[in-house]
Amino acid sequence: MTSITLISILQNSSLLALNGLDLFSAILYVFTSKTHAEREWNAMPMIDIYAVAGTFADPKQLAIDAATAVKTIEGVPDIPMFRKNTAAFVHELPKGTLANVDGDETYVRVQVLTNEGALDREKQLAVVEQLTQLVSTAAGDETLKDRTWVLLTEAKEGGWGLWGHAHTNEELVAAARTEIARLKSASS
Repeated sequence: MTSITLISILQNSSLLALNGLDLFSAILYVFTSKTHAEREWNAMPMIDIYAVAGTFADPKQLAIDAATAVKTIEGVPDIPMFRKNTAAFVHELPKGTLANVDGDETYVRVQVLTNEGALDREKQLAVVEQLTQLVSTAAGDETLKDRTWVLLTEAKEGGWGLWGHAHTNEELVAAARTEIARLKSASS
């Protein structure tokens, strides 16, 4: 997408009058671009947090906080499509099923799955830092920061299944456009 196309999108008054959804023009640009730097908003991440049972006082709150943190760092619009499909799962493992070489089981593994190219280096650093902090806070153990592993992984183009279909980024763009149009008409 060229800068001229972006300008024409920005000048489209119907897109700019979206009552809180005026990021639509930016979504169009990012979703339809092909380079890493231009595709930052095309992810709906899944976050998996693995720890021995009892590590976290409130696993559900940790899941909510982790999903919120990653969604915020990515900078995606606050629409139901992204809110309902950015999720975290806290997996509580039975004691004795996790260990390092020395047998210590006081570790946490966090795996974040996004679409390919969704996180630039700045966002990668922010995701790792914030999820590590969330984990140690949720456990009430600041030393857990030293024993938390955060793995950032990417689904290949077309490898993001949602609503029973393996979506390309272009299909996700179309779904976002449809949702934003529906929200706009409902608020009119």
